[in-house]
Amino acid sequence: MAHRPGQPAFREPNPASPAVLNQSLKDYAVITLDREGTIVQWSSGAERIFGYTPAEITGRHFAALFTPEDLAANRPAEELRNAVAKQTAEDQRWHMRKDGSRVWLSGTVSPVHNDAGELAGFSKIARDITSQKLAELQKEALLERERAARAQAEQEWLRMEEIADKIPAGIALVRLPDKIYVFANRTFQELLGDRKAIGMQVGAVHLEADRALGVFEEAVRTRTAQSANDCPVRFGAAPGAEVRYFDIACHPIPTGAFPYDSILIFAVEVTDRVRARQLARHHATSVEEQANLLDLAHDGIMAMNMDGAIEFWNRGAEDMYGWTKQEALGRNVHELLGTDLPLPLARVEEILRTEGEWSGELKHRSRTGRELEVWSRWVLRKHDGIPSGWLEVTRDVTERKRLEAHLRDAQKLESLGVLAGGIAHDFNNLLVGILGNVSLAQERIDPSSDLAPLLQEAADASERAAFLTRQMLAYAGKGHMFVSPVDLSRVVRDAMILVRGSIPQNVDVELDLGDRLPCVQGDALQLQQVAMNLMLNAAEAVGGERGRVTVRTGVQEIDDRAAQEVAYDVGKPAPGRYATLEVEDCGPGIEASVRPNIFDPFYTTKFTGRGLGLAAVAGIVRALKGAIRVQSSPGQPTSFLVLFPAEE
Repeated sequence: MAHRPGQPAFREPNPASPAVLNQSLKDYAVITLDREGTIVQWSSGAERIFGYTPAEITGRHFAALFTPEDLAANRPAEELRNAVAKQTAEDQRWHMRKDGSRVWLSGTVSPVHNDAGELAGFSKIARDITSQKLAELQKEALLERERAARAQAEQEWLRMEEIADKIPAGIALVRLPDKIYVFANRTFQELLGDRKAIGMQVGAVHLEADRALGVFEEAVRTRTAQSANDCPVRFGAAPGAEVRYFDIACHPIPTGAFPYDSILIFAVEVTDRVRARQLARHHATSVEEQANLLDLAHDGIMAMNMDGAIEFWNRGAEDMYGWTKQEALGRNVHELLGTDLPLPLARVEEILRTEGEWSGELKHRSRTGRELEVWSRWVLRKHDGIPSGWLEVTRDVTERKRLEAHLRDAQKLESLGVLAGGIAHDFNNLLVGILGNVSLAQERIDPSSDLAPLLQEAADASERAAFLTRQMLAYAGKGHMFVSPVDLSRVVRDAMILVRGSIPQNVDVELDLGDRLPCVQGDALQLQQVAMNLMLNAAEAVGGERGRVTVRTGVQEIDDRAAQEVAYDVGKPAPGRYATLEVEDCGPGIEASVRPNIFDPFYTTKFTGRGLGLAAVAGIVRALKGAIRVQSSPGQPTSFLVLFPAEE
């Protein structure tokens, strides 16, 4: 084979070649391959580099020396193709040793031809430069880490600048020992106005800030954090120049964070806070004197700022609402008292600002959760012509409103009772004459006469009218009563027999009646009417769906607390022992708008109703000095609980 420039002389293997090559190329791996890439010769240098003996590797394909990733990329075949095409294929890559470790080789693969010029195989010569490769990789890794660290530092600095610009406090960095500003965020620059900080010495920038400069110099001297509050800074040297106040903090930055020692400065403007405190001290004495006088008032007197925070709370407010002055001060008055105004709060505040005062009734809630009806007057407070809050005087009118409502109800019931009683009495007198004449006419005609059914219809209609009259008289409390001791459970059983035929088939009536109940002093027929009206009313409430009405009787003790705090729809029981009648249905409940009127005469929500059933019940119960409590809400069952004074 002819020698090619740049390639070691190599001919077809002969008995003397391996020894010569092994001696001359002991630092090189010299591998001879046949045309298919099978290893046929293996030098001592190859054995040293790869760890295989000639006996272990000869006869195997040289692909065994390649890494898995190169095998996957078909690098062995590519290497042989490049050698044939280019006569010499130079390459540097990782190879696999016998022990599984990797070695970086630099070498060439050349084709070997026989004397006829035909391809007989390949010669691969490679040198181990792993140490050089590792050194290069370490250097590249170091450079990459340095580049990454530098880029990260620059990115972090930019991010810190961006964050610092968004902070509503002045932030600056001063380089030491020359005390030069090297960084100032947007807020810091805005505080300085036309003066620039970066590149300037601290003392040259702040000419009228002795106390703030003292804090900075102390931090420089001691290399410890220093701070001070309410530092005055004069903006301008002329008399009358504006003075603003700042909280200052100076923090030394240790060597290593920057290429130089430095001081980090934080400045927060607190001018409004300082002036507010000065103003508060100015008014403290006069406010204290006024507070002592206001504590003598029985009304609640409060002073609030424009945000609603309580600044004054007198003893009358403590007594009315239950919160002490210490608990109330600083809290929002509307949140504390649950203010319920007749107008939107924004509208009341608008009236307060434009007219200077507002008054009206509103609702507050005490510490115990009790709702209070309050008459309130608000008067605008000003300082230097600017609204600063309002003074509120409140008076608890809950009891007065309750008494007024009770009086109105009593007057309404009395008027309705007089009207109903008068109409019923006169109408009853008319019915006596009608029924008497109808009875006489029925006696004088032949029962088979065509007039007989007509007279009977007239008599039936008169009886129904008489029943309505008795209900009206019962409501007015003027019905004829035959008072005797009555067993309430027996009354319910008798009433059930009478109304069974009038209750729809889809309604089941369940009786849960107590035994040996104390007797009630009353008219048995009127008590029976109460039970019948309540049961019929409950059955009608069930509607067309399948449902149940439950009727219970029992005994209940009413103590002083229950007599005062429990609300009743009819009457108000005195403390004592009561026989109870409860009728509960499974209907849709009573609407809140309807409930106040259910016991009014002639009020009904039914198409065929007359509005006298519950009115008669209310009249009978009031006449017996009892009470009725209704528990109902839309979508929930309704319960009528009737209390009758029990015999001792």
